[in-house]
Amino acid sequence: AATTAGTAEAAAQSTLAMGAENATKAGPEVVLCVGDSLTSGTYGSEVDYPRVLERLLRDAGYDFVVRNAGNWGATTSKLLERSQRLLSEACSQGRLAYVFVLGGTNDILRRTGTAAQIVGQLQQLHDRCSRATHSPRVGIMTLPPIPGGYTLWDTMRLCINRSLRQACTAPTGASSPLPRRFLVDLESVDAALSSDGVHFTAEGYAEFARRAFE
Repeated sequence: AATTAGTAEAAAQSTLAMGAENATKAGPEVVLCVGDSLTSGTYGSEVDYPRVLERLLRDAGYDFVVRNAGNWGATTSKLLERSQRLLSEACSQGRLAYVFVLGGTNDILRRTGTAAQIVGQLQQLHDRCSRATHSPRVGIMTLPPIPGGYTLWDTMRLCINRSLRQACTAPTGASSPLPRRFLVDLESVDAALSSDGVHFTAEGYAEFARRAFE
């Protein structure tokens, strides 16, 4: 098992190194949005928060290209598996400035593990994104409401969110927050903006984007 883990880590470093070699020196600033269907948006439509976020950035005068790397049905383990390729591709398009990570909802729905296990996968993902070429800032996104779910689902969601907030908090005695990581809190997004009990309407995804932009 240790050999397998070492091989996987070596592959990740190799892939990211390739991204560094292919990075465009004078290319655009890139924002990468990693996640599941809450990132990819409503299936078969053009409703998603990365698209709105890019528009907000452009309207504010920032020349960013926002890349939507959301994948329907992805769990945190799948996001971690795909992350090395996504980071490499993003780095090849320009300077990777920000990575937003929103994951965990499918783990809750499918009961793939405990809240601690889900948070552990997300923390590995945050760490990998932080180590990517150009040392991007990482937006740690809490999970929005699941109004169509069970009480147990919401209990896990809130537990995960507490841990994610702690990951953005400076250790006791520190004079400043953890470097290059920041919280995007979606916990209080209005559940009435959900379209089917899990996904959100255009207005809901616009609210995701607004909070990411702030």
